[in-house]
Amino acid sequence: VIRAADLETWMSIIEAIAFGGTVASMFMLHIANPEFPLWVVLVVEHAVIVVKCYLGWSIADIPEDVTARKIRNSMTEQSKRLRKRAEAAETAFAAAQRWRKIGNLKDVAQAFFATTTGDESVEGRRKR
Repeated sequence: VIRAADLETWMSIIEAIAFGGTVASMFMLHIANPEFPLWVVLVVEHAVIVVKCYLGWSIADIPEDVTARKIRNSMTEQSKRLRKRAEAAETAFAAAQRWRKIGNLKDVAQAFFATTTGDESVEGRRKR
């Protein structure tokens, strides 16, 4: 499995090698052809480095379709989380409404005991 951090490290190493290769190539050009003045070699070297940096800056590291897919996936995941939260809130609200309709717990217990034993009071149930 290749991780993004590993790829970034290798990308930095490759960029350093490319930079060093540009400098070495221009130095070798000046050594092999002394008729080229040193200032011309330095100007060409700097121009190549500027073009390389501009292309590295202007070309996206991640393609647009991959970026769009990542945004779409994150929005889908976020909408799923929001949907789950809304469902949980609706369930909690419905439960609160049921409890509000039933009243307090003592009324619930009295209604339960009245239906199961025929006795209307909780105290009557405790005495048995």
